[in-house]
Amino acid sequence: MEKTLETMAKQERITPNEIIKRLLNQYLKQQDSGYLAEIAETLPKLDCFKNKDPLAIQQAMRDEWHLSNSLEAATKRKNAFIAIKPTIYVK
Repeated sequence: MEKTLETMAKQERITPNEIIKRLLNQYLKQQDSGYLAEIAETLPKLDCFKNKDPLAIQQAMRDEWHLSNSLEAATKRKNAFIAIKPTIYVK
């Protein structure tokens, strides 16, 4: 097997390690469908999410993120307004 690998490496003008890396990547691509649902099934089950609607959790997180960003933007606008000092010209 080693001689076959060395022969292939010489023919391809790459290192044996590169051939192994390519073979592993090809194998992993065949094994992995890439579907998020299938990936999620492999994750461990956590008690804190037990009997909870995943969509409701996702929506709550999204809403919290949007609220946080809008509050941050409002604070920046308020601070920008406060930082503007009026210029008074006296004749």
